[in-house]
Formats: sequence, C-alpha cells, structure tokens
Amino acid sequence: TRAGLYDIGLDFHSYDFRSLIRDASRIDICVIHAEKWFGNHLTVLKEFLSHKSHELRVCLLDAGSDIVPILSRELHYKEGTLEQRVTSSIEALQSCITDVEKDGEHPGHLQIWRCGRTPKHTYYRFDDKVFLVPYNISAGHAKIPVLGFSLDNSGVATFLSNDFEHFLTDHSKKFYDSRQ
Repeated sequence: TRAGLYDIGLDFHSYDFRSLIRDASRIDICVIHAEKWFGNHLTVLKEFLSHKSHELRVCLLDAGSDIVPILSRELHYKEGTLEQRVTSSIEALQSCITDVEKDGEHPGHLQIWRCGRTPKHTYYRFDDKVFLVPYNISAGHAKIPVLGFSLDNSGVATFLSNDFEHFLTDHSKKFYDSRQ
C-alpha cells in the first residue's frame, strides 16, 4: 500500500528487535531513555557496533530539560530516577564502543543526541524499515503495539524518517560522537 505498512506487532516487549539489529547496517532510535530496552539488547548492539561501517544514532531525553519533572510525574518516577535512566542508557551505549575497542577492533559510528522536547512516540529505524511505538496514554501495563513501515513504499516511513532528521537538527544537540 502507499502507506508502506511492513508489520504490526502486538507486544513491544516480545517483538523481535534482535533480528532487525543483526540484519541492519544503519540504526536510528529516538526514545525517552529505553534503559531496559538497551540493557536487553546490549549484546547484539555491541555486535552491531563491532562492524566499522555500521552507524547507530540515538536520541534521548536531555536529563537537564524542563520537561523532566513533568515526565517523571507522568511515569510515576521518584525524583532523579528519569535522569539516572538516561545516564544509564548513555553509559551502556558508550560501553559498546569501549568493549569493541578493547577487543582490538575498529568500532562502528555511534552518535548520541539529547533533546528537550516531549516525545510523542518512540522511533526505530533499521536500514529501510521504520518502526513507531506509541506511548501509553493511560496508567498501567498494557501491551504496546509496534507499527513497522518500509521506506521502499514511501508513505508513513518517509514522514517518520524525515521527522526524525528534523528533530535531530532542529530540537536536539549532539552529546557524544565516537568518531570525534
């Protein structure tokens, strides 16, 4: 279809992101902190970054942003928890580069960006596959769907991909670049 629908997963927590990471050479991620997600995928992300030609760009919430207290209340986090989760995610990602270098390899390219805007959804791109994961608008633990779109078919994937690029350039600051 023109929308480019690729896949619909009914539960974010059981979706097979590992295969997408293994098959990709370029990944973009935009999340609040994704501390658990990064922790659950750290081994495959390290493998991904062990390829010099691979690129991983991650945009996380700026822990110093004015929206941190608001999001902390919405997420029912104690004071300082959100900031710590962002920091943990950054440290986990940077450890992938450090570990690859310790293994004597030339790591892929990791960029970490920080934004101060309230996210509307999470965004993942694995080469030509783009995924949107909505945030819950109600309290509780519901299964969260994963909506996948193909850039080959344009439509929604092109909008999301372009929106991410504008988000980086217009609303985010580069915090870390493994090649600088």
